[in-house]
Parts: sequence; C-alpha cells; structure tokens
Amino acid sequence: MPTNHPDIPFLIQNMTLDQKVGACLTLGFNGTILTPNILEYVTRYHCGGLRVTPPERTFGNYVDPKTGKSALQMKGDEYFYKKGVPPPELTGAEYLDIVRQLRAAASSRPLSLPLHFSFDNEGEGNVSFKSFAMFPQPMGIAATGEKRIAYEVAKTIGRQARSVGMTMIHSPVLDINTAPRNPEINIRAYSDKAEVVAEYAAETCRGFREAGIAATGKHFPGRGDSADDAHYDVPVIGIDFDTLWNRELRPYRHLIELGLLPALMLAHTVYPAVDPDRIGTLSRKMIQGLIREKLGFQGVVTTDSMTMAGVARHHSVPEACAMALAAGADQVLMKAQDELVGQTFETVKAWVEDGRIPEEELNQKLFRTLGLKYDLGLFDASPKSESPDTLAADPALKTLEREVARKSCIVLRAEAGALPLPPDRTLLLIEQISTERNNAFQHPALMFKHALRHNPHIAYCEIAFSADAEDLARMAALIPEYDPVVITNFQDRASAAHTGFLAEQIARHPEKTFVVVVNKPFAFTVPENAKTVVCNFSKAPQSLEAAVDLLFGELTPTGSLPVNAK
Repeated sequence: MPTNHPDIPFLIQNMTLDQKVGACLTLGFNGTILTPNILEYVTRYHCGGLRVTPPERTFGNYVDPKTGKSALQMKGDEYFYKKGVPPPELTGAEYLDIVRQLRAAASSRPLSLPLHFSFDNEGEGNVSFKSFAMFPQPMGIAATGEKRIAYEVAKTIGRQARSVGMTMIHSPVLDINTAPRNPEINIRAYSDKAEVVAEYAAETCRGFREAGIAATGKHFPGRGDSADDAHYDVPVIGIDFDTLWNRELRPYRHLIELGLLPALMLAHTVYPAVDPDRIGTLSRKMIQGLIREKLGFQGVVTTDSMTMAGVARHHSVPEACAMALAAGADQVLMKAQDELVGQTFETVKAWVEDGRIPEEELNQKLFRTLGLKYDLGLFDASPKSESPDTLAADPALKTLEREVARKSCIVLRAEAGALPLPPDRTLLLIEQISTERNNAFQHPALMFKHALRHNPHIAYCEIAFSADAEDLARMAALIPEYDPVVITNFQDRASAAHTGFLAEQIARHPEKTFVVVVNKPFAFTVPENAKTVVCNFSKAPQSLEAAVDLLFGELTPTGSLPVNAK
C-alpha cells in the first residue's frame, strides 16, 4: 500500500487535468538515443513514466510467427529507422546520463512531478549494459532448486537497474505454466506448481525491494493455462473460479499477504469465471471486483502493452487505454512511439471531461501512483543509487552469474555413452545466431568459442536464429559427414524452432549421435526421438558456456526440471 505522505493530497489538488491524465500514462522509450519526441512525452504530455528497452532501436509491431502478420500497423520510429539495425551500445554510466536529462525535464514541469522508469527483465534482460550480469529465465532459476538464488538474482538485477536510473520492474512472472505448449509463458514461469511459483516469487520480490526497485506481478490473474499468445490473439481461459482462486491466484494472495507486491500487471485475456464479456484489462469486474474488493489489493494496477493483439484486434489503442482506466487500472502501458501517443492522451482526457472516468477515481489512481513514487524516493532531489561502473566491475556479481548459469543447466535425456563429448574426435557444432549484440561479452559463435577450449577438432556451421531454407539445406548436407552432431534449438516468442527438421534428421541417421541443446524443455523445442538433450533456459553468455562445459564433462549438473514438460 502506498505511503500516506502528507504532500500527496496537496499535489493532486494542484494538478491540472492535463497533468492528471499524463500521470496515468507509461510511454515507451526504445534504444539509447534521446530524441525530441521522448522529451515531448515528458513536457507536453506530462507522462508519469517511461518503459525503456535499450537493446531495441525502435518499438515494432508484434508479428505473429505463425502468420507473419501483426494486429496493429504502426509507423512511428520504424517509419524512419531501418529494421534490424541495433542501437548504439552504451555503458551504464552513459545511459544514466540520458535518464538524468529526462529527470531534469520532469523536474522543470509544474509541481516537479517525477518520472518512474520501468523495464522488463525475466532473464537475459533488456536493461543490461556492457559487463552487467545476466541470468536465466525464471524456470531456470527454479531449476537450481535453491530459493535463495531467486533473491540474490533479483537483488543483483535490481541493483544494476537502479544504478542506471530504473525504478520499477515488470516482473516477477506469477503465471503457473500448466499448459506445456503455452507459446507465450513457458520458461517465463517458475513452474507448473502454484506453491513453487509463490515461493520463488516471494524471494524475487524481496530481492527487488532490497535493491530499491518496485516489483510488478504479472500477468493477472494468470496466463499459464493457455495455448494462445496474447501478443497475437485474444486467449480465453475457461477454468472455474475455484481453480483460479486456488491455483492462478495463489502467488498473488501469498505476496499480498506478505506485503511484497507494490504493483501488478493485467493480462489481455478473457476469464469467463470472472467476466465472460470483457478481457481482463478492460473489465471492472476483474479490477474493482476481484483485485480491489476480493483480494483487497491496494497497490498500483497497470496494464500490459496496449498495442498487443489481445486488445488491438478489437479496439483502437487510444479507446482501449481510456477503457482500461475507466475499468479501474491506475496506469496504462502504451509503448508505441508515434501519433498514438497524442491520440491516447486526448482520448483519455475526453473521457475524464465527460465523466466516463470520474475525476474522483482519477485522483485515487494518482494517490496510489504518487504514493509508490514517494516510497521509491523519487521525490528526492538526487535519488540514491550505486555507480553503474562500480557494479559492472564487481567480481561478486560475475561469480553469482556463473554460479546460477551452471546450477540451472540440466540434462533432460542422455543416451548411454553420448556424454561427455569426446575431446579428440571431429564433431559438428551447428549454432544459431542467438543475439543481435556483438561485443567481447556476447556475440555470435560464442558456443563455438567455448567448445574449442575442450576440443580443437570442431566443424562449425552457423545458422539464423530461425533457420531458413538455405540453412536447412546446409545442415542436411553437413550432418552425414560428422558424428557426433551437436545442434542448438533455441526459440523465443517471435521465432520458429527447427524441431521438425531435427526429428527428420535423427530418424534419417539412426547410427549417429545427436546432442540437442535447448533453452525450453518442451515438445516444441525437443524432438520426440532425440535421445540426448541439454537445457540451459537461456541464451545469455554464461548459460551458453555452462551448456558447453556440461557437454564436455567439465560441469556436473545438479539442478532438476521444475515442470512436467510434455
């Protein structure tokens, strides 16, 4: 619950309508260049905060990997910037200078209302600068079997983020991944068991709080029992209310009871047991009825990205943002960096002026949001944080990064005699380009680099992250020439794994030893006929090195799979 600071009523009383409307908007800031439009979000539209994504130069459309289509066409920065070009890579200190410029712009506004800077990091991380520690996805954290690791990882992520000016994280994921083929959540969840998710999430929230970062539990009330991805469609989760209460809501109830959840994020999903007519983001029954009244949650409620197809297929983005606020949300997350910003601002303002968003409710939203900012120390002239350069050089963080990567790397299947790989026989390593970064810490062929330490006799084949026809043809031509064959089959939300191709090759060459390295332990990445499979839950550098060390016998796995993967 927000601190009842005596200045908050005074601030709300003296805010203009424009300021009040803007304070409910979290807008997007992609890349590492402070462009005039971002400053305009602060000075003209009075935005309450910015959601930052430094590794991506622009905010793009959510393109469904199955159809190649997106629900919403935006131009914005993509209209000017060439796709596929990464932004300038900065040090943490260089990025902090940008944040300070934005803070200064906010402090020049009437009443000097501060910005919150939110980010997403569920492993690997989108706020990770040169030599910052990176960690596996949540399921990898749970695979270690050590809850204290969840606390230490969250504290480290939080310290690093706070050092570059971040104050709010859209994490932890509280979903229970009960649908093994879930295309959206999978390893973003700690487990398919509610009690495991609750325990690891509690330690994660403690770590964030210790670092001065506000945690945001998501995706309320739960996105784990779905075969659809809300980025591209409108999922309907038809479980009964008792199941929802005892399974999906168990982590939320646990964290609320412990006082560890300052904010939560709504899912763009229909839950007929709560409201059969509206997605949760736009449902007053969901927000006011379930969250505020039944759960008694008094913290900040924010939406997920309002440009996702779960909303955008059915409503204009500006209208949906106003509808979410009218339903009871305190903050809307609107990341599109184009004309939708002004349209959203004007639409929300019109809804307040005509009473569809009562000003009394608007003031309550501000009370919760400003209260959280007071709790985070954002009204201080110079918010306290550690030096990003000092943190980046701290050997303890690198030690933790290595420990977690190695403890989370596990063997899913092992054919007799397949592991460890021979150190003196020529083998084929087929590796995806798993990152757009290209520096000394993270670059293509990173597994190949580490494998050469163990065996100098390695034939190497590099393929795109989503293998195209040319890649498949090259692999098919090379595989008959080598034994064993080591191949990665990493997958993320916007990519297609080459699982079917792998299954065909394994069936075609039964005499060969195939070793498959995956980041997700599910059927869509693990061929049914693959006899030896290693899972590391991440494409981060230390996790790739851990996988290589496990393959060659330098690492003995100690973790276990925290989910029933089928």
